[in-house]
Order: sequence, then C-alpha cells, then structure tokens
Amino acid sequence: FATGEAPAAVVARLGLAAVPSDAGELETWCRDSIAANPKALAEFKAGKDGAINAFKGPVMKAGKGKANPKLVDETLRRLLAGA
Repeated sequence: FATGEAPAAVVARLGLAAVPSDAGELETWCRDSIAANPKALAEFKAGKDGAINAFKGPVMKAGKGKANPKLVDETLRRLLAGA
C-alpha cells in the first residue's frame, strides 16, 4: 500500500496470483496425475471417494500450489467419471 502500486501489479510481481484457469493445462495435469496413480484410480472406481485426494497433490504440485482447488476437484471428478 505504501508503494502506490496497483494491487494487481503487486500480486503479479510477488507471484501471488492463482494459476489462470486454463482448462487445457489443468486438464493435462489432472490426466497425468490419474495416469501416474493406477492404484488410486482402482480405489476410486471401487467407490472410495477419498481416493481422489491422491490425485490432487500432484496436480497442485504441477501448478506450483496456485491451481484453484475447486477447479482441480471438478476437473478430476469429470475425468474420473469417464475413466
């Protein structure tokens, strides 16, 4: 606030912005996470809803912790429904 910079400029300069909701990039991260964890995929298909959490960590890591958790969950659920 003391710098006189616009808030958006400060957020960008400090790298605090969430990863843009680029559906293609997020979907790629989700697909990669699902492919890398066949055990969790089998558990999810067997009805263990909590198994989805095994996919979220790698996706968040790919997004350097800035991916929108709600979009991650929605994308994973959509992809897993078709898996």
